[in-house]
Amino acid sequence: MKNQTDRLRNFTGLPVVSAVYFYFLIFAQFAFLHLAARHAFELQPIMACMGVAGIFGSLLAPTLIRRVGTLMPVQVGLAACTAAALAAPRAASLVLFCLLASVIGIALGLLTVACAGQLSLFFGRTRWGIKAGGVTGLAYAASNLPFIFTATPQTQAAWAAGACFVAFLLSFLLPAIPNEPEREHIPVFPLGLLAGIAVFLALVWLDSAAFFVIQETPELHRHTWGAGHLQISNALLHFGAACAAGWLLDRGLGRRVLVLGFLGLALGIGCLSSDGSFTGLAPVFYTAGVSFYSVALLLFPAIGMAGSDSLTRAAWVYAWAGWVASALGIGMAQHLHAVPPLFVLGAGLVILLNMGYLRLHFLRSHAWSFLGSLVLLLVFWQARQVQQDQKNWDEQNQTAVGRKVYISEGCMACHSQYVRPNGNDTLWWGPAASAAAALDNSPPLIGNRRQGPDLQNIGNRRSLTWNRLHLLHPRLLSPGSAMPSYAYLFTGEARRGRALLAYLQSLGEGTDRGTDNWYPASVTAASSDRTEFLYRQNCAVCHGNNGYGNGPLALQLDGAQPRNFHQESWRFAPDTLPPMQRSAARARLLKFGIPGTSMPGHETLSDADILGLVNLVERWQHPVHTDESLNR
Repeated sequence: MKNQTDRLRNFTGLPVVSAVYFYFLIFAQFAFLHLAARHAFELQPIMACMGVAGIFGSLLAPTLIRRVGTLMPVQVGLAACTAAALAAPRAASLVLFCLLASVIGIALGLLTVACAGQLSLFFGRTRWGIKAGGVTGLAYAASNLPFIFTATPQTQAAWAAGACFVAFLLSFLLPAIPNEPEREHIPVFPLGLLAGIAVFLALVWLDSAAFFVIQETPELHRHTWGAGHLQISNALLHFGAACAAGWLLDRGLGRRVLVLGFLGLALGIGCLSSDGSFTGLAPVFYTAGVSFYSVALLLFPAIGMAGSDSLTRAAWVYAWAGWVASALGIGMAQHLHAVPPLFVLGAGLVILLNMGYLRLHFLRSHAWSFLGSLVLLLVFWQARQVQQDQKNWDEQNQTAVGRKVYISEGCMACHSQYVRPNGNDTLWWGPAASAAAALDNSPPLIGNRRQGPDLQNIGNRRSLTWNRLHLLHPRLLSPGSAMPSYAYLFTGEARRGRALLAYLQSLGEGTDRGTDNWYPASVTAASSDRTEFLYRQNCAVCHGNNGYGNGPLALQLDGAQPRNFHQESWRFAPDTLPPMQRSAARARLLKFGIPGTSMPGHETLSDADILGLVNLVERWQHPVHTDESLNR
């Protein structure tokens, strides 16, 4: 009878735990934030709501489970996660996104504590390590499959909702857990509660910082998981490493698992380089390190110190090492394009200190070790701030160096830096500056020839990534351009190239182009043949020849990926706007681009050309009904 019950638990319980992990990976920390970003919302309040709610849900879980049992909180949490994933693609306000983030946080807090704190309910009595490795590895592997990893946020939300809904149905088949569950011998971690929290706090903090930097740096993203073959290899490696970690844990080797997890993260970060060098082994080490510590994190609350309350342990471990550590890592990594070695050193010291490898006489007790770890984290937080101040100083210095590069490369021979107050200048290139202000620089770089566009306000018209790609491959982004490639500026340490980019971004940064009231004067769109030619010439390199967002430069852009015109609506000019207002907004978007993103303007195209491109995109989005308001 016991064996039959265990088999039933394995059939129903293992998919439930795996679904919770999958939901967190692909939706809560990925697709949900991308959906919010597509509305240009600030992510900080949304992430804050999720984090605070996650801590609340984690700490509430033990009391709730003791009163109503484990199954009901699990079923309520799965139902809430399903509903949130279905609602998020339809949300259109910051308040609603914050509300959904709170629901997700509370639900995941309940689910993670219920799963990790009551493993007998889901895993039965034996081989917890290999089972934990299997469910964790399966969730990571599924999240990295190309057809899921590269899907639109709406599709990823649907996958997450489907996984949670299936888990919700399976949860009704779980046998009830007895008051005193009989289980075979399961080895414990050689760590106390406070020491374990400190170790996992450091590991999750380090992982979150590394993930944020990789995700937000196009070059690192491309070399780590930006290609299909990398995503497949990462999926296989995640599953293999997680199963290996579970096998070691079943043999009582928890300390080795944690050490291997840290070494994997540290070596993976050490192999990362924003210029693309030495990145071949980065995904191997990083992926293995994440899988090793994640399996240990799932098991630690239930097989930590013998005789302790696993629910209480799970609540405190996930509140601190889950939600607080994630916020700490992301907060420290913002605006950086590499994980500083100081981050890795700090995490290593915390782990060594709390695992007993580094013994300090004045930190002999677990409480003092934990407090010492917090002090170390605060010191590194302050060190990060000092480093950020140094980075800001370096950027200012880079601007001065970049101006010298601009002069030495002869850029002023083809580009002016003076928007004339008459003609099309202010419409195309932004607000004009006085001649006195232009002459105030030494030497002045007004320029008297325009074989290329004026650059006085280029920092507000083109993103850093767009300018970099344009310097590397001018004719990919500007077909027919006479501009030569400046790829040699980005070889080696690429100091001259980075300095030139910093200078270009400083030009006109934050200026108001004054185009809010612009509307195309033409009432007739260009012909379909000309429109298709213009699309292939100006848009296909990012959005793909057929508008599916899969152009050759799609994976090299920062922020949101190019729009899939067949599935996604206009973010800044939605269908809900009045017809004339919607038409003007869409035309302005294509004419002047979107500041702060890699979507450039097409300032020199005629009004008829702009209307033709708008109509083409609308035909793709609404193949049956096409809005004719632009031709009125």
